[in-house]
Amino acid sequence: MTGLGKRFTVEEGIQYKYIHDFKENIDLSPTTKDDEITIVKD
Repeated sequence: MTGLGKRFTVEEGIQYKYIHDFKENIDLSPTTKDDEITIVKD
């Protein structure tokens, strides 16, 4: 796995947040705005 992406809704439309630099533990707690989580693999 090389990255994670979260898609969420904002007033202007949709935005994405990508995580590429992993630490040993990652908090992936979804919020009510998050509507998709993408796993990016090699």
